[in-house]
Formats: sequence, structure tokens, C-alpha cells
Amino acid sequence: MRAFKIAVRGTIRIGPYDQPWETSFVKSEWLIAERIGQAGRYISLAHTGVAAGVDDIIAPATLRPTQKLFGVQIDATGSTAEATFLFMRRQGAGFIGEDQFFPAEGYLNLCGSADELALVAAGRHHHTVGSNDSGARVLIDVPYPAPRSSQGQSWHYSASRVPWLEEYL
Repeated sequence: MRAFKIAVRGTIRIGPYDQPWETSFVKSEWLIAERIGQAGRYISLAHTGVAAGVDDIIAPATLRPTQKLFGVQIDATGSTAEATFLFMRRQGAGFIGEDQFFPAEGYLNLCGSADELALVAAGRHHHTVGSNDSGARVLIDVPYPAPRSSQGQSWHYSASRVPWLEEYL
């Protein structure tokens, strides 16, 4: 599958930046996954801030992205059913607005047919808040540990597609 935009019900486990295997905080959230670019070589995974219920059979039509992880495909298998992406710590040109870019290191594995798409992702981030030329808030990746930065954390996502009125496959 080369291009799509889908809603996924995600389970997110959060832990310390320097000990990513020690996750404790767990939440469910609706996420938006979008595969874009030539031959589907890029993916974005966006938080929506909307809690996901385990019994929801359709994603809310009002989902909107708030922060986007952005990844580039790292395997060259050509498979349309499976792909691995590496998240970017610096924004890729021309794909998403600065105000939504969320710098991170990590990966996303995508698998399954169009009807049963699933993803697993893990990574970590450590950033500080800055502004662009127009004064809009942007997140800036910084080395760990860094003075005057937000607290870093690690995270693990497990998510699967749920029908959504705004999707395309």
C-alpha cells in the first residue's frame, strides 16, 4: 500500500528517556497515520489528544492532528504490506507544518493488508520549545541531557486501523 490516511486506536506506554524498557504510564489515544510521498517512502504518525475507547468500532470524524512524528522508509523491500520507517529528529522539507512537527528518534513498523493495517513504533524524544521566523511555537531536538529543555521520555505504540470517515486507502 503506497498512500493512505487512516485512524488507528493506539495504546501508548511511556517511560524514562534513558531507560526505555521501563514503561509504566499507559493510555489509549486515537492517532492518525498517513503514508505519503513518492512510492509511499514517508509516514507521519500524529497525536490527536482524543482518548480511544476499547469498544469504539469507528473513529470519531472530528479527529485532527496536534503533533506529528515524521519518518522515512529505511527498507527497500518494495513490499506494500510491510515497511519500516525511521523517525526524524530534524524536519523534512515540504511535508508538514513546523507547528506540528515532533522531533524524535525511533522507528515504526507497518504491516497488514488495507483492511487490517497495524503498526508498532518505539522511540524517545528530548526537545526544547522555540519559535520560527513568524513567531510560531516549534519543538527543537536537543542532545540529552540538555539545560533548559523539556523532560525527555521514551514511548512504545501499538495500534491498529479502525474505520474513519476521513480515511483514504
